[in-house]
Amino acid sequence: PVHRDPGARAASLETVVLAALSDAGHDPDRVTWDSRRVEGTRWEVEVFAGAPVAPDGSAPGPVRATWRLDLATRSLE
Repeated sequence: PVHRDPGARAASLETVVLAALSDAGHDPDRVTWDSRRVEGTRWEVEVFAGAPVAPDGSAPGPVRATWRLDLATRSLE
């Protein structure tokens, strides 16, 4: 989970997600994004990252995450 520090600068969803994926061993340059409007001002945002390969050759598997973003209220579910 991501917890916001009240004194921190605002960060984009992209910045937070790419940093987390990079920390988990995924190549940020190989991440794909998709989005679609689901109703009114609400959007569904999806990210997919292929399986990273650890130095020992193991691969924990791909990551897919989906969020609902409401532009009117600037909320994220």
